[in-house]
Amino acid sequence: MRSTEQKDTAVGSLELSSITLADLLSRVSKELAALAASMAELERQLADRPKSSALASHHYVQAMQNVDWNRQHLHALAGFLTELVQIMPCTCRVNSERALSDIKLSSLVERLSAPGNSQFESERADPGECDFF
Repeated sequence: MRSTEQKDTAVGSLELSSITLADLLSRVSKELAALAASMAELERQLADRPKSSALASHHYVQAMQNVDWNRQHLHALAGFLTELVQIMPCTCRVNSERALSDIKLSSLVERLSAPGNSQFESERADPGECDFF
């Protein structure tokens, strides 16, 4: 059986590495919405190609349809998560450390991390650095 001091340390550690599920889902929703917006911009840029050569290519038309499909799905998932957050109890907490350790993009880890999560703060790249997989 662990001592009271060990239990207090474990609880303190959990608090630093845990985040409310509503907050986490809200952060994921924002990431998906940003990806959807990025896909919309990509779609707009691809659509600006000269129509005669672009539409002549079956592969180009199929790629444009895929970009549109991906954008719609990202937007729908972001909205779904946003709605879930509205009905979710604010007392539910999760420890996201293990899931975050699989993500190789440091800026994404930073945006999804619980505030004060020191394990990931030390692993973040400085602005302007590249993430290598």
